[in-house]
Amino acid sequence: MADQKPRRPADSVDDSERARRLLEDAGLATVPDPAPEDELETLADLTAELHSLLDPDEVAERILELARTRTHSERGIVFGVEEPEDRLVALASYGFEENETEEPIGYSRTVVERARELLPVESSDLQSDHRFLGVESATLHQIRSVVCVPFVHRQRAIGAIYLDNRTSGRRIPEKSLRFLSLLTGLGAGALANAGRFRDLERRTAALTDELASGHRFEEIVGTSEAMQKLLRDVERVARTDFPVFIVGESGTGKELVARALHQASRRRDEAFVAQNCAAIPNELLESEFFGFERGAFTGAVRKREGVFRLADGGSLFLDEIADLDRALQAKLLRVLENGLIRPLGSDREVGVDVRILCATSTSIDEAVQQSRFRQDLFFRLNVFRITVPALRERREDIPLLVRHFLDRHENAAAGRRVTFSRSGMQALREHSWPGNVRELEHFVKRALVLAERPVLEATDVRRLLSGQTLEEESAPPALNALTLAQLEEMAIRNALTRSNGNKARAAALLGIHRNAFLRRLQKLESPDGGSRRPTHDHSPRNEGADE
Repeated sequence: MADQKPRRPADSVDDSERARRLLEDAGLATVPDPAPEDELETLADLTAELHSLLDPDEVAERILELARTRTHSERGIVFGVEEPEDRLVALASYGFEENETEEPIGYSRTVVERARELLPVESSDLQSDHRFLGVESATLHQIRSVVCVPFVHRQRAIGAIYLDNRTSGRRIPEKSLRFLSLLTGLGAGALANAGRFRDLERRTAALTDELASGHRFEEIVGTSEAMQKLLRDVERVARTDFPVFIVGESGTGKELVARALHQASRRRDEAFVAQNCAAIPNELLESEFFGFERGAFTGAVRKREGVFRLADGGSLFLDEIADLDRALQAKLLRVLENGLIRPLGSDREVGVDVRILCATSTSIDEAVQQSRFRQDLFFRLNVFRITVPALRERREDIPLLVRHFLDRHENAAAGRRVTFSRSGMQALREHSWPGNVRELEHFVKRALVLAERPVLEATDVRRLLSGQTLEEESAPPALNALTLAQLEEMAIRNALTRSNGNKARAAALLGIHRNAFLRRLQKLESPDGGSRRPTHDHSPRNEGADE
């Protein structure tokens, strides 16, 4: 005895387990009941834990773990019911091969279906139980004892827990079955709550995608063939990261198209930054593009990020890019080639990831031919071209656009409402709309403010288009009594009125280049150039309003 080595604790555990199994094989053993206080404590802890879980799979795994250890079951599955097919799906399993939970022979499906009818099942000897004679899985997998309890929520089974053993004589005592019943009662509520939360997450994700896809074009109004082609082009190219060149007359809505491209792209959750290249002097554009460090030049009292850094990860829209200075064109080309920018006053380059969208209301092809725009930069930017049609090319969209703008601006007009008669709408269709959709929107605003009657006729429309209020009947001065300079002044002032002070758009309305318009306006505003100075707001903030 003195020479006998002491037993290791692991050996003792092995012997104890072997003894317990021998008793079970002889039909003399039962699963030990937990102490009542342990049971209550476990249920209280489980209640708190299950309420904190919002994933049905996690809830199922925790329920299965506790049920299996309390009943000493060899195998177990927690099922849920998948709607609307009313199909059983395994949320958690233990002791099964992966494919066994999918195939009916992997477990006793008959037992589970009985539980789905709100009938708990317990059998200590499944193969001799007359209720389940001929069940294939019992023989195939040598299932001896089984218990299956439904998860009942609002009088219907939303799942079940299935436990079985392949060792004869293993019986689950009444107290453990009662514990299992309490466990499934708690689990039913937890599974239902977690399932609802998952459904809400899925519906939220689906609605987010729907909003991103279904409403990203809500500002682009029109059902004409020209607009349908435009939207098809936007859908096609939005999924790529290629640059897009948007061309169209002033006021057609090129920035709206750029925003739609961004919203339909993988970058939609990142920044969209718009920069009007014609609204800022060329000497300031470089700092606007690339930013500057503190002290880079006189007045640079603090560091400032440029639009490339602000748009990093997202989309950068460069409007009126044809007006870009040649020197800055070369720097833009280098950024497109290597993805690096250097802020003014910095000695290091910074990487940026930006999708370039650009637009112009002038002929970019003509600018390239006349060497005003670099050909190599044009090739880089003109990967895909989208042409925005002029309003006169889609007159059938005018009623929809009018309704859209009336809905948008009625609140700002103190709730005033106007409509157009058939003749009034026909007058709108017949107008040339040189300012395109933007001009139409400004017309609707004027109508909301100046209209003296709720339904506007063709004569009302023509007076509003000419700049008169509906009460103004005074005839214009005889044209043959005006000098050429006076006619030019009238044309310039009328264009500024129609463009709300936007010089670039006023030039487009007159059909002349912006620089030529600025020269004529400067001459008009000089002390000896005109009879009176314009009263319009020509501040820089209005110059940048052009799309």
